Amino acid sequence: MHGELLNSNNLKDAAAVFSDCVAELDADLLALQEVDQRYPRSANLNQTQIAASAMKTPHWAFAPVFYIYGEGADDQREPSSGEDIITESNPTDRGGYGISIISKIPVLKWERLELTRAKFGKFMNISEGRKSKRFYAKDHQRIALAAHLETLIAINVHLSFIWPFNYFQFLQVKRWARNLEKETGKSVFILGDFNLASWVNGRQWKSLFTELTFPIWKPDRQIDYILTRGDFEIRNGAVAAFDISDHLAVQIEFTPRA
Repeated sequence: MHGELLNSNNLKDAAAVFSDCVAELDADLLALQEVDQRYPRSANLNQTQIAASAMKTPHWAFAPVFYIYGEGADDQREPSSGEDIITESNPTDRGGYGISIISKIPVLKWERLELTRAKFGKFMNISEGRKSKRFYAKDHQRIALAAHLETLIAINVHLSFIWPFNYFQFLQVKRWARNLEKETGKSVFILGDFNLASWVNGRQWKSLFTELTFPIWKPDRQIDYILTRGDFEIRNGAVAAFDISDHLAVQIEFTPRA
């Protein structure tokens, strides 16, 4: 939720709250959705770099779905080639919004996939603290971001909230993941906000953890997943609630089966 605090009475500054949440997760690899970079609504913070600092790692990437190019937050444009994956070696101070991966494990290569875009919006509820109001929302471009590690590939997604475009996007990501499996011989994980409460956990792509994840104040559905076709043993699985998100964070610790 671009770091917006659910608890308006929290007196700590946004950067410190965000950093503390990331540190508390203590993840080796963290996939974030709804991430701001130098955006006025979130105090012009570089949230990906804050997360990387909290994890004490140089391995991070921010994949914007749009940049701000004018005076107002509505003056948006989609990134061009060369500015579609921002890393420590390819930084920018341009304001934008997108998804991120931060990893303590060295990343060998980053890749990005453009997904089919919804052609219309819908009426939905938006969080304001722990309350919500109804409004008409247009969708934006949706993408997937892949981090190639030595032994596996992690793909972060934030799919559309509009049916059936979110399902079509899911099919695109699965096709991409299968191709990456064939090309590299590595197990692939798809993780993030699917905006799908069904059609996700199937015969091939299995959810590694099952728990209600949304909304945080009264969870009634799972739309956040960690999927793989590989054979892994889950040593620990949990959800965690933080003031900076209306979703519960999904956490797993896993090892390959012998």
